Amino acid sequence: MVIAMFFNRPKILEDESLTSYLYRLSDSNYYDSPFLFTKLMGIKLHELNANDISYTASQKISELISYNKDELYERTLTFHNLDKKTSQMFLMKSKVKFCQYCISEIPHHKWIWSFYCITYCDKHHTLLIDRCQVCQSHIEIKALMNDECPNCKCNLSNVGDEGTIQQSEVYQMQLCLLQKLKRVDSSTEYFSSSSFFEFLYFIKSSMFILEGLDSFIEPFNQKITSLINGRSGRAYSNSQYALACGNVYWMYHNFPEKFYKVLERFEMQIDPNIKKRRRKKFEELFNYVNFQFIEDAYKKFIRGKIENREVRQNLPLYNTKVKELAQSKFLTLKELIQEAGLTRNEVETLISKEYLIPEVIYYGQKKHYKFSKVKSFEQIKKYKRLKKDLITKKEVASMLGVYVEKVNLLVNEGFLRIYKLPTSAHALFSSKEIKAILSSIDQLTVNKGEETYLLHDIIRKFAFKGVSIVFLLKKIQMGELTPFATKRYPKLSEISFYQKEIELCILKEKLDGDICETFGLREVSRLLKIDDRMVITLIQIGLLKPHVIKETTKGKKRYYFNQQEVHAFKLKYLSTTEAAKLTGTSRKILQKWVRKQEIKNHLEGYSHNFLLDKDELMDQINKKNIK
Repeated sequence: MVIAMFFNRPKILEDESLTSYLYRLSDSNYYDSPFLFTKLMGIKLHELNANDISYTASQKISELISYNKDELYERTLTFHNLDKKTSQMFLMKSKVKFCQYCISEIPHHKWIWSFYCITYCDKHHTLLIDRCQVCQSHIEIKALMNDECPNCKCNLSNVGDEGTIQQSEVYQMQLCLLQKLKRVDSSTEYFSSSSFFEFLYFIKSSMFILEGLDSFIEPFNQKITSLINGRSGRAYSNSQYALACGNVYWMYHNFPEKFYKVLERFEMQIDPNIKKRRRKKFEELFNYVNFQFIEDAYKKFIRGKIENREVRQNLPLYNTKVKELAQSKFLTLKELIQEAGLTRNEVETLISKEYLIPEVIYYGQKKHYKFSKVKSFEQIKKYKRLKKDLITKKEVASMLGVYVEKVNLLVNEGFLRIYKLPTSAHALFSSKEIKAILSSIDQLTVNKGEETYLLHDIIRKFAFKGVSIVFLLKKIQMGELTPFATKRYPKLSEISFYQKEIELCILKEKLDGDICETFGLREVSRLLKIDDRMVITLIQIGLLKPHVIKETTKGKKRYYFNQQEVHAFKLKYLSTTEAAKLTGTSRKILQKWVRKQEIKNHLEGYSHNFLLDKDELMDQINKKNIK
């Protein structure tokens, strides 16, 4: 069995990388190298040495040594899921650094040491060593595990240290980094809500401002250098990187005073041709919400420089955000679109409708717009409030719990008003007016013993007597009906009425005159359980006559039917399924009578369906019974 090959399994050390443990595991089982693991895990040797081990490979190792696969995976660099650029900036893969005191007892490598930004040992409070102290050669993982420099053969654990770190900016930054890296809550005010990846990006972005400046912390005469001009650790120095990270901490300590000092020195010491690129890289940090406070302070600094005429007047050296500050009273069309959160079509439509009135400027033959920031945003706020309040006809129907066709009826009767947006040709409605209608419905306790009906049940039951939604709403306004509901802002379909009040209103209406309601095409199709095309067919045949036909602006016809006409049709005509259910006769017999012309199919020649006259059918049934 393969497991027998790893009978000796040393204990995994605190924060030890998976690569380090595999080296020790192979040595404990008398293998010359961990090359065997690359075959077992299906990875290459350079991936093993870089601790770049996948979850699948970690799972295979866990099966061999009976150790939790997730804990093993957390000891790899792959676990942190950094993109390629960030990995090049922050991860050591071909070389290692170490604490001589940690490896003096058992040579091993900690996964946290693989990050360039981790520059000290949190256990012994000393700077990490990134090269042999005797010959200055870089160290690889194999040499570290053997505790021997491959160049000068000295013991790495006995070459002296780089010095201890006291309570300084370097120490505080390392503390923040370790807290983020080990996912421990940070007590630092500005960085507590940011993730480890965001924190790394924050350090990287800040380096673009600090790189090349004189150090703000001891030693003051040293230049700040990091990795932003190098790749994969070329010319890397752990002590220099520690100094750079310490300056990042200093830069944001007592914010924003020290931040402004760094920006002042950046303006003075950095070549103008380099500033533009560096600023652009630094401003990428503003894409993260957690660093909004830095963007605000940065803008304030640039604004002060411009107002005090302390920057060069050729603004192309600055990015678009700086131009915004220089032109804080006016905005271009592109800037207005970005700041207002509107589309280009919306803004251009608002201009054409004279809702926004910009100043027109011509550069040659090309026309440009210049907007007053204050006035334009006042108009845009009004437009956005109106846009937020207005809803479509379908949304109104959904809020009220009625068919879309009923919305036009409510408009015609004055219960709803039609509004227009400057950017839309559609009829829109105010959601506030809808809520006002619904808020008039009281939340009452139902009187016991009194029969109640929901609105739609009332319309279905008393439709022939002229009861409609408009009829009920008018009676509510007149105080003749007391609607109630079990919740606030109910839909019309969710309100109820007392039966006695309904019957009293109907009786009174009969004395005053007849009332009638019309149905739309879709309501008729739902009521008759047929599709819209069949309703049109019935109109063409003459079996169903619309009360009113209206033509829209687009040339489409709208059909409205008398309620009593529709119910009369439903009582007069039957499908074969309904006829079979009514008479107890099979559909085949009914279809046979139609073929023999004993009864008439009123859809013959127009549809494959059957439509039978109820009176004709009953006469036929009586004849068959007589025979």
